[in-house]
Amino acid sequence: GLWLLHCLHPGYIFKPYDTGLDYYTVLDNEDNKDRNLASCYSHPGWTVESSPVYDGGGWKQAKYDVVNYFLDPRNFLNPRNIFSFEMLSFDSTAQTVEGVKSMIAGSFMDTDELDYAQIIYDAGKTANVSPYFLASRILQEMGYQGQSLLCHGTLPGYEGYYNFYNIGSTPDPSIENGALINGAKYAMWGKDPAGEEITDEEAALMLPWDSPDRAITGAAGQDTLYFQKFDVIDNDDGLYQHQYAQNISMAYSEGARYFNSYAAIGMVDQPFVFVIPVYENMPSSYGYLPDP
Repeated sequence: GLWLLHCLHPGYIFKPYDTGLDYYTVLDNEDNKDRNLASCYSHPGWTVESSPVYDGGGWKQAKYDVVNYFLDPRNFLNPRNIFSFEMLSFDSTAQTVEGVKSMIAGSFMDTDELDYAQIIYDAGKTANVSPYFLASRILQEMGYQGQSLLCHGTLPGYEGYYNFYNIGSTPDPSIENGALINGAKYAMWGKDPAGEEITDEEAALMLPWDSPDRAITGAAGQDTLYFQKFDVIDNDDGLYQHQYAQNISMAYSEGARYFNSYAAIGMVDQPFVFVIPVYENMPSSYGYLPDP
């Protein structure tokens, strides 16, 4: 796969990231209840039938084979899906406001009420993060037409608070809108809503997120889409804990959206940098996806 990409795009730069981790150890940790979810409506064949619904929209635990497929980097070494590994730092030569506009065209952010494209671009510049990543993440988390109340600030009881990336929106099947409520509480008070006190670190993230621009700018993430989905970087917060999305196909679908946006503005031959994780004891087979 890498050889083909080298031939098609000689300007691409590929960097290995040696995780130092055993592949099957990682797989066993990722195959863990609500850590990776799939929709039982759009992909019923990907879900564990006996799993509870962890989040609204029928999100259940993803099957072992599905986690294995999306965890294995070798399945995405092709022209479209390589963007799962794109370095997400800000680059004014490769990222533009017009590029953001092309990504959000037809979505809930395609409106005259707010200049979302400019807000997202400025947020990326401020946080040194690709604005294309930010736009794609918002569409992934909020829904193309803004189905989540967190992007409108209209969740009953939490009006006026926004959370475009679903930070802190951990599932709570025991109550209605449990994940949304947790996301709104995070937007108000950060990691400790019961204490109702924002730390200096959280204040630097522009909490509370009581406007769209504060929420979009303050919560901007980093690294690659793959590392956003699978926390296999052993730093201060440990492994597997700091994962920005539970949707098992997040990196795959957002990476494809990146490719489409770059292709639409003739930029797929730019000298992109891709960081690809390397594991020990890789399986001989790349795995497979069950029928959706």
